[in-house]
Amino acid sequence: MLKGDKLFFRYETTPWIIEGLTFSVQPGEVVGLPGPSGRGKSTLAKLLAGHLTPQQGTVTCDGHPLPRRAFSPVQLIFQHPELTMNPRWKLGDSLNEGWRPDARTLARLNVEPAWLSRYPHELSGGELQRLALARVMSPRTRYLLADEMTAMLDPNTQAMVWDAVLHWAEQQGAGVLAISHDRNLLGRVAHRIDETFAPPDRAESPTIHRAAA
Repeated sequence: MLKGDKLFFRYETTPWIIEGLTFSVQPGEVVGLPGPSGRGKSTLAKLLAGHLTPQQGTVTCDGHPLPRRAFSPVQLIFQHPELTMNPRWKLGDSLNEGWRPDARTLARLNVEPAWLSRYPHELSGGELQRLALARVMSPRTRYLLADEMTAMLDPNTQAMVWDAVLHWAEQQGAGVLAISHDRNLLGRVAHRIDETFAPPDRAESPTIHRAAA
């Protein structure tokens, strides 16, 4: 289980963004996290992935603290993949930094071999996002945190990407946190919707949408 326990976080000179929050994702579970901008969803994802350190509380992955230097079992995918790619590296080098994806993974994401000899600026945002996903869909990834990862994609590409992610998660028994403004999308992909960041008039009990893997 990926768990943030009694988390508190704020940036300097700001009120608490995360205040006493306990949040978890089980292995093999897809959790949908809706809510408007500015309420703390991305901050929570960064805390769970170890990109930020809480002022109070702990984050554990399957009962252990997140590793600081080794490949992390918790991987975070952002809406804008260019922020995670070294612009000076060819994409094949970036792709192989953590692990070398197999041909099946690349095919499910429609990654063309020719892209690997190019630089990030030579690809579209959607192409780059699929490469960013291939880079983290490793057997060593136990939890994937997807922060609006398909918001900029057209509907067909969005469906293809989520199909690939859900297939991978089911095969690996991996947990997925899907953060999105699109409740229809979350209703299609998530086992459970968490309303922590929903406006008070939209908050409701968690709902099961799909059969668990």
